[in-house]
Amino acid sequence: MLSETELTRKVGEYLNIVEVDQDGKVVAQTAVKVERPDLFELIKYANSQKEDAAYDVLLSRVHLLGFVGNTTDLKTAVAAARGVSTEGKTEESVAVLNAAITKAEKMIEEANTLQEDLDAMIIELQEAIFNLRKIPNKDELQNLVNSVKAMNLGAYTPETASAVKAAYAKAVAVLNDDNATEDKVKEAVAELSTAVNKLAAKSAAKTADTMPVATSMILLAVSAFGILLVMKKRKEMK
Repeated sequence: MLSETELTRKVGEYLNIVEVDQDGKVVAQTAVKVERPDLFELIKYANSQKEDAAYDVLLSRVHLLGFVGNTTDLKTAVAAARGVSTEGKTEESVAVLNAAITKAEKMIEEANTLQEDLDAMIIELQEAIFNLRKIPNKDELQNLVNSVKAMNLGAYTPETASAVKAAYAKAVAVLNDDNATEDKVKEAVAELSTAVNKLAAKSAAKTADTMPVATSMILLAVSAFGILLVMKKRKEMK
């Protein structure tokens, strides 16, 4: 039967994660370590089986060991994340970063997370930092909205007024959106400005439509006046 010392050495070599001395004690470990109580429990179980099957049993159950990752890099990533300034950043993006920091600190405190999960957490922190969004300046959009609000759209054609109303509604929504991006703000300004510039007054349209009628009336009036003038002169000559 293999001794516990020999089995300890064999499992250490097999996993390539621990170095065991002649007395079966773990004297060195890499970034990934095995919780020794789990390791020795497994060895005792394997050693209690048939002599020729002890090592096979050990390897078949090696996945039950408690693997724990090294949290050093994650601690560094958390410190870096906490050092990032969130001033002037959108509330939503800051909330994502804070949630990632809390999650990472819990992993560090528990000290029983797999290395691959710790590495994934580092990436999550980095992405949260990268995705922090600056709060855009909305002054131009606000001024434009105020100007349009004061306009009498009833003086313009229904088609052009409707376009302004639609762009205005979108602009107000962007103003009220705390997480609106700078691109969204610029887009709202451009759309509302374009709609306003295309406004067509009703009076101008009516003038164009009634011009021939007005001209005819003026000509008729002039003609009538001319006829009356001629008739008056004839009476005077008699």
